This record gives sequence, C-alpha cells and structure tokens, in this order.
Amino acid sequence: MTATPACTNTSPLVDEIVYLKAQYGVAAAAGSQDVVAWHNAQGAWASPLSAANIALIKAVRIAVVARSPQYEKSSVSPASITLWDTTGFAGADAAPVFAVPDQQYRYKVFTTVVPIKTVIWGKL
Repeated sequence: MTATPACTNTSPLVDEIVYLKAQYGVAAAAGSQDVVAWHNAQGAWASPLSAANIALIKAVRIAVVARSPQYEKSSVSPASITLWDTTGFAGADAAPVFAVPDQQYRYKVFTTVVPIKTVIWGKL
C-alpha cells in the first residue's frame, strides 16, 4: 500500500462545486471500439486497475455538481440527484447518486464524455 499523499493546497479553486464523479466506458473485448458498459472509477471493477481492464477503457465520463450560492427560504431541490442514465448498458455499475446535503440550494449537474482517441485510433 502506498501512503496517502499530503496536500498543502487547501484553498478552493472554484466556488460552489460540491461533487465530482467519473466512470470508465469499457468495451467488451480488447480491440473492440464500442462502449458496452460504464464502471465507476473508484469501484470494484477499477480497484485495482489491471492491465487487462486498462485495455478495455475507451472513454471517461465525468459529472460535476454545482450549487447555487443563493440560499432559498424553502426546499427547492430533491433529496438526491441521479448523475446520468445507465439504461441500455448491461453489466454497468449503478448510476452514481448525489445525496443533496441541503435542499434549500439549487443544484445543477454538468456532464461530459471524453473519448480516449489514441486508444480508438490505434484500434487497441
């Protein structure tokens, strides 16, 4: 086991970012370019990340949850927010859910998918 790195930078870089989650888009077999499942970057599929699993990664999707700085008088947000839809992906990890800590703020989820072009172009 490696030691947890010490972090001396404790100042916030961006205000009101409250959650970040990533998933790997994986192919069924090495050499295939189709994403057939999404797995959590910190889940059982990726821990530890083996060479065989690295060969299957074709994309990474990222979700960032931002909170409005405006405090509302009443509850305006649900108790939880599902970050993305996983229907159509058999064997995929469950969609990450953000448990809203304070429902009197508005939350917005920003998502993106980043294809790993060198893997796709190289047909790896």
